[in-house]
Amino acid sequence: MESGDTKTSLTLLPAARAMVLNGSSALQINNASPTGTDFTIERWLKRSANRTSVDTIVSCGTNGLTMGFTASGAFGFGFGTGGAAETLTTATTWSDTYWHHWAVTFNRTTKAQAIYRDGAEVARRTDTGSAVFFNGHFAELRTWNTARSDAEITALKDRPVIGDETGLTDAWSYQKSTTYSDGALLLTDRSTATRHAGSGATRTTPTPPSATR
Repeated sequence: MESGDTKTSLTLLPAARAMVLNGSSALQINNASPTGTDFTIERWLKRSANRTSVDTIVSCGTNGLTMGFTASGAFGFGFGTGGAAETLTTATTWSDTYWHHWAVTFNRTTKAQAIYRDGAEVARRTDTGSAVFFNGHFAELRTWNTARSDAEITALKDRPVIGDETGLTDAWSYQKSTTYSDGALLLTDRSTATRHAGSGATRTTPTPPSATR
């Protein structure tokens, strides 16, 4: 991670593990659409070097929700497709290959969209409207049913969640030693929803491992 101009190690977990995506694969997580609620989606990301193409981190086909890096290195978060898209994009671009914590929030009542980098707000707009894959590393993807404040994001971004925090809907962490029957890597959902996910194409639901508490 890089906070300001200071580099620090990723201390999210005692023995932090991160999945590596090569730009031609993705994670599929079923039944996780945040449609109809306030929400926060957060994750740690470490981009690969010399990226000059779009890096999509999250994509939800049911409502067009997408977030990720543009080809220029800005970070975007939006809804919809084509001319109907409602997208918030940072004015700043980044090209470093350090770990950073990214979070996006949406308040359904005010329609405010916000993007946070390392706990600091870097972009905000009001939504006025009614698959390219990521190349790099990421760690612990979390979703919430509230639009969390910068203080709330900062308070938990450097440590793992227990799984029963108020408003937490999912918290996927990479378990390198755990696989599906076809060999695909499994992400364990440490929240009470236990919607475990995996890399690659559509797959059947396995018997999930016990979440670490």
